[in-house]
Amino acid sequence: MEERRWWRRISLHQLNVVLYLALVGIVLACGPQLGWAVGALPVYLGGNIPSPVERSLYLAAAELPPDEARPLLERSLAIDPNTEAVHILARKLVEAGEPEQARSRYERYLEIDPFVREAYLELASLLEGQGKTAEATRVLERGVAQFRANVERFQPREDPSVEERYNAKARRIYAEYGESVRVLEAALERLR
Repeated sequence: MEERRWWRRISLHQLNVVLYLALVGIVLACGPQLGWAVGALPVYLGGNIPSPVERSLYLAAAELPPDEARPLLERSLAIDPNTEAVHILARKLVEAGEPEQARSRYERYLEIDPFVREAYLELASLLEGQGKTAEATRVLERGVAQFRANVERFQPREDPSVEERYNAKARRIYAEYGESVRVLEAALERLR
């Protein structure tokens, strides 16, 4: 009688044990990455996924005092210099009493993302605190112009050919642009 080859002598039970041990090894070796992937899945399915490493660095830094946050933010920016880490670093520099460096970071962040209302307000507040009311006014005017252009340009039009959630998202974003115009104009009036 011919002897069976080695792979034919493996039982289904033995194969399951080997596969189970391999899965446990993968989970133990890659637990944090798998946890991040599971948590990021809804965002990924929505079509927008940030880099896990740089994002985790700047989110952790946001909760720390400036001296502890700065190294994490610098590492995050070394990975991707065009992220929210620039905005968080600007805030931390204000807290650390470094207004000129904070100002340049705010300006850089507004180049990256000119649709962050808080960045305009924070930069204007920083300038106002330095007695630079005219510059603070220009910052707020720039923000109003930026958001107003989008209010005029992107007025949502209901499209029955797409899912309602997309129409709702367009309405929500449009409302946020309008609210940003109102908030920045109110800050501008207070400053004047």
